[in-house]
Amino acid sequence: ANDMGLTPEFLPGYQNPNDSEALSALAKEWGVDSLSFTDNNPANELFENCANGQIKFLYITGEDPVHSYYKRDLVENALQAVPFLVVQDIFMTETAQMADIILPTSTFAEKEGSYTNMTRHVQPVKPATLPQGSSKPDLDVFCELAEALSSPFSNTDIEDLQKEIERVVPCYSDMLPGSDYKQWTPSNVNENAKFRIGGNFQEPQSTNDYPFKLVTNNHMFHIGSYTQHAKALLDIGPDCRAVLNPDDGESLQLEAGDRIVVESKAGKLEVPVDLSEVTPKGIVYIPKNWVDIPVNKLRNGEEGSISIKVSKVE
Repeated sequence: ANDMGLTPEFLPGYQNPNDSEALSALAKEWGVDSLSFTDNNPANELFENCANGQIKFLYITGEDPVHSYYKRDLVENALQAVPFLVVQDIFMTETAQMADIILPTSTFAEKEGSYTNMTRHVQPVKPATLPQGSSKPDLDVFCELAEALSSPFSNTDIEDLQKEIERVVPCYSDMLPGSDYKQWTPSNVNENAKFRIGGNFQEPQSTNDYPFKLVTNNHMFHIGSYTQHAKALLDIGPDCRAVLNPDDGESLQLEAGDRIVVESKAGKLEVPVDLSEVTPKGIVYIPKNWVDIPVNKLRNGEEGSISIKVSKVE
């Protein structure tokens, strides 16, 4: 999604949105007179601008921000406030339950195209089965919507669309359909890309009332919340468990399998516990993948680790 320019900060291929040549090339490709970029893009503060009434229509595809975004209260307020909400997804998520219209889309096993993994390798995908029920591949949904709005796309099949991508996304030139398993390279870069931690948040200080710090991330066998629908993954990662250091567990008189209450200033939740030296003392780790354990409720908009307290359920 980032490679294709689906962020407010970049054009396709991470091109500068103020690059006049790039804008002209995109305008020519898409059959419009001109394209321009404004710093006053309402997408820069998307949920805030839904909540304050600036955005009147929101279309969410393939994401469940009610569960995944760290500012859960903001998302819920925004989705309740925006006058018209469309959600296009493969499962009935918490976000989809708030939608005015739900468009059922197909899974990876039911559509054709390519995927780019986190190492920037482009890989082809072919459908293993026909779309189930009334669902359709995302491309078909977008094409039918464009047709209904009297602005049909010029490229409506996979091959033509991949040729368009190669023309407008410089780093994808000669990369598609992906059968060669090649890795795209950032332009004007002579070294491997590096991870960078962003944000200006301050690390919270533990107190006597909230002596632990909460850390959340994906479970080893789950990414996002959609993997909860995969029986094979549930067999090896069946439930959400907080993980504490054994020394902390001893001080709280906890044993593996006990249930604990984890509480921050924003909220609390109950979860079973495991003990492992992998988790440092003073840290509580809870994976964020289980919908019935909404860890983002504990954050109240805070990034990074947050201060919490832990008690045993008697």
